[in-house]
Amino acid sequence: MSDAALKPKQMRTAIRSYDLERSLEFYRDVLELPVAASWDRPDGAGHLLDAGGGIIELLGKTPGDAARGGWAFIMPVAQYDIILIVADAKAAHAALAAKKVESLTPVETASWGGVRFAVLDPDETPVVFLELPK
Repeated sequence: MSDAALKPKQMRTAIRSYDLERSLEFYRDVLELPVAASWDRPDGAGHLLDAGGGIIELLGKTPGDAARGGWAFIMPVAQYDIILIVADAKAAHAALAAKKVESLTPVETASWGGVRFAVLDPDETPVVFLELPK
């Protein structure tokens, strides 16, 4: 029996950014994700970026933030990847190379037919560009 209450309406990934402006420049200006909303309040600043079928939420450090052990707890390399599905991974790779973004991995074809490569965001979160097999 399926529980409709558990069916997500949207997927959102939150990134606690050490340098919010630098992260915003990466996602907005380099990856060209549109900003859906922004806020700057005494309890924190952030941005929502439209990532196709989901949202990337950038959160700025707030004074006294102790969530999940505080900001010092965050590992230098994320334990997850952000995967962006694109129509043409080679074209995406070339577009980022033209913007002087260094690729973490070369463009490669997986055994199951997907074509992918990865870059790191300013907080060292892997961002994978994936072209699904036809």
